[in-house]
Amino acid sequence: MFLIGIGLIQGQDYDQLESYLGASNTAYQTDARQQISKFVDKLNSKTKKSDRKYLLGVFTQTHRQFLKEYRQYSSFSNIFEDGTYDCVTATALYSLLLTELGFEYEIVETKYHIFILVDSPEGQMLIESTDPINGFEYQQERIDRRIAQYLTDNELSIAQLNTSKDILPINSVTPFQLTGLLYYNQCVKQFNENQLRVANNLLSKARHYYDSPRMSEMENILRNQMVLSKEEIVGLNPGRQVSQRQQP
Repeated sequence: MFLIGIGLIQGQDYDQLESYLGASNTAYQTDARQQISKFVDKLNSKTKKSDRKYLLGVFTQTHRQFLKEYRQYSSFSNIFEDGTYDCVTATALYSLLLTELGFEYEIVETKYHIFILVDSPEGQMLIESTDPINGFEYQQERIDRRIAQYLTDNELSIAQLNTSKDILPINSVTPFQLTGLLYYNQCVKQFNENQLRVANNLLSKARHYYDSPRMSEMENILRNQMVLSKEEIVGLNPGRQVSQRQQP
């Protein structure tokens, strides 16, 4: 099922951009709204010969304009401050742009990854936000092959890391729920830095937007670590880190 992004940037009930920025867990000072508005105006000024060519241009120009360097656990506001991004924050940016440009799309979550499928009269297109060279696919056979590879990677990682199988192998999320994944990644970042109370607060916010099995799994890890933290103070327990493969 494809959908129009829930809530425009200036939406009355749900401000998509503000929610994404709010998950940054930083005292950000950014002109993100102005940057996006100018960029959308620029994109709208382009002659639209076909959806495929137009969206390829959107994909390429977005990387040139905003997505400069991949950095794990970057916050959404980092995109506008220094051009750093990760899988979830870059996907959030593309979801904003597709919303503003009026395209129907689906945000697809796997256990360790997230990508976008765009629907148009010309067929389905896939946007893989962390691959600036080959991250735009429009041939259905290649799209199917890429999704199959994501699912294969999931199964291998689950077996290797012995992590929960409760998370669906593939799942559609709304832009609203994507906010929860932004909070979740910042929660993991703070957990790995042993900021357990901050991580717990971020996880609570994440669950407000998207109460998924991923959140329950993290809650169990966080609760156990908070119990052990008293022993860690006297050096009896090494801190546990959440694997980078546990982020979407």
